[in-house]
Amino acid sequence: MAAASAATGRSGRARAAAAAALVLCAFVHFPFARIDPRDGRAHFDFVYDDADFVTTNASIRSIPRALEAFAQPFPPDQPERGLYRPLTNLSYAIDWAAFGESARGWHVVQTVLYAAVVLLAWALARAWFPGELAPFAAALVFAAHPVHAEAVDSLAARSELLALGFALASWRLFDASTRPGAPRARALGALSALAYGAACLSKETGALLAAVLVLALLARDGAAGGAARFARRAFDAVSLHVAVLLLYLAARLHVLGGLGPAAPVLAGIDLHTRIVTIGAVFAEYARLLLAPTTLQLDFYYQQTIGVPDAWSLRAAAGWAAIALGLGTFGLAATRALRGAPTALDTPRGAAIAGLGAFFVFLAPVS
Repeated sequence: MAAASAATGRSGRARAAAAAALVLCAFVHFPFARIDPRDGRAHFDFVYDDADFVTTNASIRSIPRALEAFAQPFPPDQPERGLYRPLTNLSYAIDWAAFGESARGWHVVQTVLYAAVVLLAWALARAWFPGELAPFAAALVFAAHPVHAEAVDSLAARSELLALGFALASWRLFDASTRPGAPRARALGALSALAYGAACLSKETGALLAAVLVLALLARDGAAGGAARFARRAFDAVSLHVAVLLLYLAARLHVLGGLGPAAPVLAGIDLHTRIVTIGAVFAEYARLLLAPTTLQLDFYYQQTIGVPDAWSLRAAAGWAAIALGLGTFGLAATRALRGAPTALDTPRGAAIAGLGAFFVFLAPVS
């Protein structure tokens, strides 16, 4: 018993050290976030969309006004954006109450939120993979990846951190609630649905998590009893999430009068140009993931890539990558639905959950 107790103590200390290392890695973004190459000093200011979402947003000047904004677009004076993010707006109001116009405090909160997201990603990875090394390595890559500079360093990207954080929490709770013989499964499922609702109210992409949870269930357990049986089990597992999604869509429709922006970015653009643009943008996304040698604080593809109407090597490479990714996902999912064994720590399970989540969350911006 003494040996077991000592082993448990060592394991606990190792996890605490790993958590501390991940938090430290997450905070590396903070001191280097705003370094101006002209003077080598860090500047913590409100920039780009921070002006619309923070500095001129009257609804965050008090908590009561932010609560009233649950029935208003985000930000309230720009309904044409087609955004409904009341929880993000409330977080801004809390920061305003604490720091006022001092942007440094806002950036500290932004980095703390990122550290929390990193720990949630680690918790989810630990539920997927055996041992401690693989989950820690995955979380470390996530924490240190330069592509997250935009989400951490731009206050306007607060919605990204909140939506992802709540989505990861919902996913982890869902995973725990759907395992065979899980204690307090109903309570965990309800908490997962609640976190899912918070993700929806933080950013629109959070609503897509319900589909990701179904794919994660398939990736983890497969469909040994057939596709129809899996479909029934999946619907039962996400029924609360579907109810939350319907409530969210009803609230969004009531507040905005529609589900999308008044003027979509590519409105009036012909289909051929849209297809070429999707390929070029996806190629840039792939570069940012695999070789993030140059970054921007706020990535607008209209400025960096434009809206090309002629095929290029970049656009073709982007579509080749899309075809490869979707093909790999489709093959893995089809085999799982036909009864092939799968698990999250196998190539098939990783393809279903990882590639599935990637393409599902990317779909709205395509």
